[in-house]
Amino acid sequence: MIPAERPRDPGAALCRRLAERIAEIAPVGLGQADWVWEMVAEPDASFVITLSAWESDPSEEAKARVKEAYNSVLDVWGRAAAEFDRQEQEAS
Repeated sequence: MIPAERPRDPGAALCRRLAERIAEIAPVGLGQADWVWEMVAEPDASFVITLSAWESDPSEEAKARVKEAYNSVLDVWGRAAAEFDRQEQEAS
């Protein structure tokens, strides 16, 4: 069972928003390509670590690092989606 979200949990809200943004740019089948997960692993992990640090220390500096990590994740998923689309076009 998934625990209920804490009221006003900005970290959870940010993760949901990030997942929604990724879903908007991800073509069908993207998650089935192993190379995609390898490509996004480091930025995704960095975001989670940075988010955890911000939750422990909600300073403006930590918030700025979260924003940077968030944007890095979106960037790498966007590049992965573009490469996936390119490969799909070449294959057809």
